[in-house]
Amino acid sequence: MKLAPSPRFTSVQEWDDRFLALFPHRHDYIWAEHVSPGQKPSWQTESRHPLSDRLIKQGSYLYGVIEAKL
Repeated sequence: MKLAPSPRFTSVQEWDDRFLALFPHRHDYIWAEHVSPGQKPSWQTESRHPLSDRLIKQGSYLYGVIEAKL
């Protein structure tokens, strides 16, 4: 019995995007679940890993950046 070759893994290409270029700092960001109009999101801070283009483009959550205070 001959096994069929397994499909090759291919990485997901991260495309150049002018909107995503507005957010160069991705290590400290805030995120929240989508809420109904008129409700306030429950923002949470994330700093364990950078925010990827893929996560932003998926649109599963709201994302924001934390303003650096000098």
